[in-house]
Amino acid sequence: MAIALNVIEPGTIGTYTDLVTKVADWLDRDDLTAQIPDFIALLESELRDKLRTTFQETLDIWTVEAGSYPLPDDVLAIRRLYPEGCPQATLKEVAADALPRFARASGWTRVFAIEGRTIKFAPASSTPFNVEVNYWRRIPPLSASAPENWLLRRRADIYLWGTLHYAAAFIRDPEAMTACRQYLDAAIEQLQQASRKDAWSGPLSPVGATQVRGAPC
Repeated sequence: MAIALNVIEPGTIGTYTDLVTKVADWLDRDDLTAQIPDFIALLESELRDKLRTTFQETLDIWTVEAGSYPLPDDVLAIRRLYPEGCPQATLKEVAADALPRFARASGWTRVFAIEGRTIKFAPASSTPFNVEVNYWRRIPPLSASAPENWLLRRRADIYLWGTLHYAAAFIRDPEAMTACRQYLDAAIEQLQQASRKDAWSGPLSPVGATQVRGAPC
């Protein structure tokens, strides 16, 4: 059975329940209701690997002890990391197998590597220290107990078209799969364009000198 492709009415998809209801309406099938949460989860899995936008950027301060720190579950990738209060002293990411070479050096911590879900620093400090980190945050998954997130609030159409795409795959409807994928890809591109616009719309300011030797700041 083909999926009916109607027009999304503004303001009709504000929560997880709204999304499930709207998808069920568009599918117009009673036998797929139990699978809709799976379709949503499949979309979120795809978006985790695909989206890196300014809307996902998160700032935090981590206290590093014994040269390592367990990565929070919501970290997708680190964009920038530096000692607290020293933004000009960005730490460089290196491959995990290169870390021992830096660990033998002396002086300030200069590099980090990610091994599994742990971030390790070198040279390791003998005392705890704070780092400021800018990272891309994993999209918080929707559920009945977590009814909304930033993506649903900003681009409900991504959730709708993506969920319908995976529903169409489930019922083996290639025409609906293709149509929903086109709408989904267009909505994702619009989100990424908005992200790039936000990234470059800030006021221009002079770039300070970058310190390359000695103390980090």
